[in-house]
Amino acid sequence: MPKNDPEPQNTTHLLEKIVRLIDENAQIETIIETDQINLQIDTQPSGAFIGYHGESLQALQSIFSLILYKKNQDQFRLNLNVADYQQQRQNQLEVLADKAVNTVRRSQSSFTLPYLSSQDRRHVHLYLSNLTDIKTESVGEGDARRLVIFPS
Repeated sequence: MPKNDPEPQNTTHLLEKIVRLIDENAQIETIIETDQINLQIDTQPSGAFIGYHGESLQALQSIFSLILYKKNQDQFRLNLNVADYQQQRQNQLEVLADKAVNTVRRSQSSFTLPYLSSQDRRHVHLYLSNLTDIKTESVGEGDARRLVIFPS
């Protein structure tokens, strides 16, 4: 069983080294909180880090999270953001969710969103959780899993 790093900086230095292998000119900001490490990467162009529909970013998030877990067990969660992609994506998801909610309210029937990653589905679920006149549910398995918005 791996030993926990006494200092999370040991792990963040390793993550920063990996980022530098991808782009030696990337600007990296690391913020260590009580239970989360925020790694902000700013680079131009950012495509190598983000990839098609954020696939590379999700892969890096998974790899970095695994490294973090191996070094620190469950002490920290990782939030990886490249060129504010996460915030832009969340804004897009919220616009999509708002349009879907309007459709559900107008038609009083369910609306199925297109494929979303599990992280994106979770964000939409949380974003809509305070609305009392609709409910959300993920249905299906694997690549066929979709988020459905229902009237209450």
